[in-house]
Amino acid sequence: VRFQAGYSRGKHLAYSKVREIVRAPGATMDRTGKLTDPAKDWAVLKLAAEISGIPNLQPIPLVRLKDLPLLKDGGEISQAGYSFDRAQLLTIVDSCRLVANCQSQGGGTIMLHDCDATFGDSGSPVMMRIDGDLRVVGINSAVWRGKGKQLGLAVRLPAGLLD
Repeated sequence: VRFQAGYSRGKHLAYSKVREIVRAPGATMDRTGKLTDPAKDWAVLKLAAEISGIPNLQPIPLVRLKDLPLLKDGGEISQAGYSFDRAQLLTIVDSCRLVANCQSQGGGTIMLHDCDATFGDSGSPVMMRIDGDLRVVGINSAVWRGKGKQLGLAVRLPAGLLD
């Protein structure tokens, strides 16, 4: 497995091999292969080599624990991913809303949002501006359809990953 940074139309600005994949603790699947707790639909890729020193390529930091209370229903968020309809180009939705924070049965937090996320956006970051800078607050996981609406479903980053 390798991570490609700055990917666009078959090219990337940098890459690194992945040395370790850390999965959500306690994640289990049912007989059909679906996770039993959607709040555990995340993994962390630990890179074999740091990616740095490349112009126009800056990592987006994770949200800090002290900033989680700012993540309120109705608040402005952003999402960026490689959706199936534009798989070669990064699509950025820069002004959408967090519809609701919901607790999963396992105690994690799921965020419903109205960003224009679709299939292929799984694993993409959900971000919010804090003091003028973007910070990753969650990981887009799925599309939820119900009551005539389509909403994105994202896993809020677990506190154990944050400082």
